Amino acid sequence: LYPIHNFMDYTYDTCRFELTPGQDDRMIWAVTTYKPGLLEDMLVVSGTSHAPSTVTPGQTSVIMEQLDLSVTQQGDGTITLTTLKLNQTGTAADSDITAVKLLASDQTTVIASSAFTNSTATFSNLNRQITIASPDTLYLALDMAATAAEGKTIKLEIPDSTYVAVNLPDTVATTGFPIASGAATVVPP
Repeated sequence: LYPIHNFMDYTYDTCRFELTPGQDDRMIWAVTTYKPGLLEDMLVVSGTSHAPSTVTPGQTSVIMEQLDLSVTQQGDGTITLTTLKLNQTGTAADSDITAVKLLASDQTTVIASSAFTNSTATFSNLNRQITIASPDTLYLALDMAATAAEGKTIKLEIPDSTYVAVNLPDTVATTGFPIASGAATVVPP
């Protein structure tokens, strides 16, 4: 039986809308080999500071930054966020902050938690799905140590797209960086 709906037939009619399984495999191979960028989705990250002007020792879940994540489609429209890193660029010591948390859009659900080491914190193994239909909003929040040094400042920064990792072949847009919160000063309770 002749595949009359096959794209690769020899007619000029417009009723072609399918590929055979072998043709489908061959097209995927050709695109991934010669034009891999055609299958990539791109994650776009933007930030909005929510940093308060002051924080107190022992204060918990201080929201510092809002991250808005969206997808521009070239591939399947789905991106998996795997890792997110950030720096603490204020004058506070790592020990002044007991935890840095990645919160869901409800601002209470903890997706991941980390601590600063040499002023850098990393959230690994996130496996968070972001799609064109479902952009995501995340928040960066801090727990302050009870012994946090008064007068010190806390400021969060994601300096560039290398601090955000997604599963291949997808990529992260380089625009919109650095993403930085405002500075919060540690004051007495």
